[in-house]
Amino acid sequence: MSSRAVVLFWAACLLAALGLGWAYWSAEPEDRIARLARGGAVESRLIDEIDQEPGRFDLTADEIIELHEAGVPDSAIVRMLTHRPGSELKPLRDALTQEK
Repeated sequence: MSSRAVVLFWAACLLAALGLGWAYWSAEPEDRIARLARGGAVESRLIDEIDQEPGRFDLTADEIIELHEAGVPDSAIVRMLTHRPGSELKPLRDALTQEK
């Protein structure tokens, strides 16, 4: 195999790896939450991921249904609906999503 072919092979591998990473991080935040839930992430991990999101979750009714079907707990969905980074809703949000 020529050195040019080896370089092209590794360049293709690198581009493929970067593409996979970009696909994950460019996904909508609610898609990442659903993916984590399908992967077996516990509720506290989902809540942490939601709290770290810098933007709002503008969920449609269909997206809420999809999250529920993916196994996202109701408390995490409520957390997403009330997530307002830097807002005064944090105490209310914490009370609504507190484990019973």
